[in-house]
Amino acid sequence: MSGFPKDQCLDLDVEWPGFKAWPFRLVVRWNDKKQKWVFVVTNLNRVEFTLSDVLQAYRLRWQIELIFKEIKSYSGWHRFNTKSATLVFSLILMSFVVVTLKRYLAHAAQANLCESGSIEEISTHKVMKSGTHLFGNVISSLMNAGKSLVSCIKKLLDFWGNNAKREHPARDGCSGRTRLGLCAVGGA
Repeated sequence: MSGFPKDQCLDLDVEWPGFKAWPFRLVVRWNDKKQKWVFVVTNLNRVEFTLSDVLQAYRLRWQIELIFKEIKSYSGWHRFNTKSATLVFSLILMSFVVVTLKRYLAHAAQANLCESGSIEEISTHKVMKSGTHLFGNVISSLMNAGKSLVSCIKKLLDFWGNNAKREHPARDGCSGRTRLGLCAVGGA
């Protein structure tokens, strides 16, 4: 790649020996920040997904990495107090359920608070690390036949509205998840 201009990208059709029935696209671009070539292998159709679309989607993979980081950081994955593989697996799956539910509630809060003009956007990262005590109240309420559920959810959403605001919501339109038209789903 030493002779290839760093201001251009490659978009190639490739096949691996033994996988000739599955052609892939190899997209190559120079990363100025890291001073190295980035290689992206995808099966996205060239007609539906331009080179620019593929590169933007690749950047969004970081959102997936952040979800795993949040789960590991805020779900107590550092050490399990059991030797039961089944229990460990169950705890890991439950962590994904909790993250999914918290993110859904955060997006619902954002939808409600945006409508009322109270907030522009909620940070899912801040949601993961805050309001744990209030989220626990929501779960406890669900386990008690939903007694005081509405009150618990309202307290949690109010807390996130005050404490989990995004620092730079406009930046997402230029370089973040909303650049490809992705937006929060779920809501009131």
